[in-house]
Amino acid sequence: MEDISENNKTTGKSSSLSSERKTWNKDIEDFSYLGLYNINTMKKLLHVLLLLPVITFGQTEKLKETLIKKSIEWTQVASTGRNYEEAKKFLIPNIYSSTFSSNGTRLRIYDEKYFSSPVKYKWVSFETNNHTVQVSPNGYTAVVTFNVDGSYIFEGNKIPYAVRASFVWTKVNGVWKKIHSHWSPRKGAVGIPTKDR
Repeated sequence: MEDISENNKTTGKSSSLSSERKTWNKDIEDFSYLGLYNINTMKKLLHVLLLLPVITFGQTEKLKETLIKKSIEWTQVASTGRNYEEAKKFLIPNIYSSTFSSNGTRLRIYDEKYFSSPVKYKWVSFETNNHTVQVSPNGYTAVVTFNVDGSYIFEGNKIPYAVRASFVWTKVNGVWKKIHSHWSPRKGAVGIPTKDR
């Protein structure tokens, strides 16, 4: 016959069952081997783990927005604005940043000469669209690809312009800097004039 303790006479439960429950409750409340000492701590950890993908997604989206914004700003500074002083803010000092232009010319360096050489065409419109961003696993390199639609005046004629572009960015001391761009006409379209300078 089972021995019923004083504390459990009213419930009719055995002391061995009671002590098993106490042991089981203690196991739930004591996760000291994980550094967790009660169920509330475990719940908090679970909430953090569940929210981590949401937070990470939010940070990724913010990074993408930042890189798209920087890419658009670069086109305003370098492509349509041709402002070397502003462009230097996007570049790494003493490291060449290069471009393949949409007219198929040789590789060009974004330096003072590039910005000071007058061009033979004038932009009428220049709109970027369809941006995508890819970031390297270590978070230090990113590629932004997009389309540009617009037009320019060359030798008195309005020329429709439709290209694809890729910008390569790298993070230096926490700031995204531009290191390369590649522009190419979309199918059936033209880029900038071959004799652009």
